Amino acid sequence: MPSVFFTFIFLLQIPAEKSAVSDLNFKLGLETYTLGQYIAEKKSTINIDNRVFKSPRWAGDLDLRPSAKMSFRDLKFVAEPRFELQPQWIPHPLTKNEFRLERNFSLTQLYASCAFSDALNFSGGVQNFQWGPAELMTPSNPLIHFDPRQKSIFWVEKGRGLLKINYSLGENFSLIALTQIFDNKIPDWIAGYDSKYIGLLKIEFQKGGSDYIGLTGGKGDKSRVWIGEYASLGLLDGLSVYGDARHTLGSDAFYPATTQNGISLERIKSESSRMESLADLGIRFDGRLDIRGEFLINSYGFTKREFNSSLQTALLSGSLTSVESSRALHPGLELPGKYYLYQSIRINDLGPGKRITLLERYLHSLMDQSGIGFLSTEIILNDFMLAVAELAVPRGESNREFTLSEGISIQAGFKFSF
Repeated sequence: MPSVFFTFIFLLQIPAEKSAVSDLNFKLGLETYTLGQYIAEKKSTINIDNRVFKSPRWAGDLDLRPSAKMSFRDLKFVAEPRFELQPQWIPHPLTKNEFRLERNFSLTQLYASCAFSDALNFSGGVQNFQWGPAELMTPSNPLIHFDPRQKSIFWVEKGRGLLKINYSLGENFSLIALTQIFDNKIPDWIAGYDSKYIGLLKIEFQKGGSDYIGLTGGKGDKSRVWIGEYASLGLLDGLSVYGDARHTLGSDAFYPATTQNGISLERIKSESSRMESLADLGIRFDGRLDIRGEFLINSYGFTKREFNSSLQTALLSGSLTSVESSRALHPGLELPGKYYLYQSIRINDLGPGKRITLLERYLHSLMDQSGIGFLSTEIILNDFMLAVAELAVPRGESNREFTLSEGISIQAGFKFSF
């Protein structure tokens, strides 16, 4: 394995040249993160002595992200595997502390595409396909579900197994039809009911710049029909407003319900004909500072009482692997509450030589007034090396949405790009 790695590094140093076949292009790349992390203990009556979530106190991460891109005339091939080695030290105050070494291999992207004409393109394989103007989430895209870790500068989204056809009429109109044929081992979003197959249609009209509008719709093999829309409108130079939303009749999610055996989590809204919606509405100023403010409306979400009942149901089950716990941890909700505020500020070109980037983000739940903030920085050291760091600070009383499992954490290290 080491010899293969160093051979790959050597190949990266060879200048990319066109082969004898003038239309053939080939490019190799590699991003590597070497990180250390500390996660403070969070006092909680739910996670006493770290017995429930078993969060690590100290962790390391060697994250290798090689890439290979090849094109020949109208054909294109992309491969982006990912290798991770993560040593973790997990405290158990009542028993022996645990050391764990996790090894992970995944595919971020692995696909081929063919342009049949200037207007028609086909692609198939593992693809990371995203759209929309909002930063917090993209409700009109049900292929990718929200995860708080997506706000980290170290996050990379895994692609899904897609077959996609893209038809463009000039520069202003596009029509995309796709189907998800496998989920690429994405963790459950709704316990036991995740759709393996999803069909989706997307139409977008772009006037230019920050002015565009799109419509989406589709259905999964285990989910109901949904429709979505997104739009962005420029008001002044650098100032725009935007929105992104999804709607269904009823909900596939699990909610607390009273049964003969007490409270359990059931799909009690699966037969409902009430319109449910998830919408992310925002405003952005993009100038010397990139500033965003967003308001999330989630009619699918829990009330505060339902949220507390869901937690209690999971804890009374006695195991995180039980059916009730799985449903509480993966209820089929992008976020558990109904209303959220989000803001972010990005500042580029700071310091001597304009080598520093700062990024601040904060997500706040109006359900229980808890939140989590992120402060990230990247410092250019030379042409291929960056120093990187990120501080995550949960805020709120114990046993709230963002204060259940972990306290303050800091992650820092280096990023190498070849």
